[in-house]
Amino acid sequence: MKKTIFACSFGPDQWRVTDWRMVQSPRWDRANHWRQETDHIRNDGPETEAGGTYTSMIHRAMLAGDFIVHATMSFDERMAPLLVVGQPPAPLPDNKWAYGEHHELVLFDEGINLWHHTFADGTPAWTLAAKWRFVVQAQRRYRLSLAWRAGTFGIFLDGSHIGDHPEPGRKPPCVAGLTACEGTNRFYDFAIDSI
Repeated sequence: MKKTIFACSFGPDQWRVTDWRMVQSPRWDRANHWRQETDHIRNDGPETEAGGTYTSMIHRAMLAGDFIVHATMSFDERMAPLLVVGQPPAPLPDNKWAYGEHHELVLFDEGINLWHHTFADGTPAWTLAAKWRFVVQAQRRYRLSLAWRAGTFGIFLDGSHIGDHPEPGRKPPCVAGLTACEGTNRFYDFAIDSI
């Protein structure tokens, strides 16, 4: 039975930064912050270098079992707002955090990519786990959802099932959040439900 674990909108006074942890990519030595707009949050941009726009946070809830995470998002240019699920981030000096192993479900103008990121021996790496190709319009809001159920990711866009990607033997993800990268990205709401 579906049960809401967390839900918020990203208008002013509709979310609390204390519910979240800002996380940086191990590829860049900085954690950028969100800009508050009238009914959403957005990253800084546009910039051509991904590290200049990369802004990410995870919700502080630790997840167990099957779940689905949703966010309403848009992008101004070509890409690349995304949902992120994975293992807890690693602590860094100065109360900073960095991702280790995680998956990113990325929305961009040519469809959806599911990336698997790892971090071993001080080196980040990523592989394209799955992709779905179709036209996605810039400056239009979409509701992207990523489910984890019994070792399989389920991908949904605006409530329609796009596809599945099995990850047999994979340690279940236990944190979820969102990331803006490679262009101006906007987020309007976010939710996590147990399923």
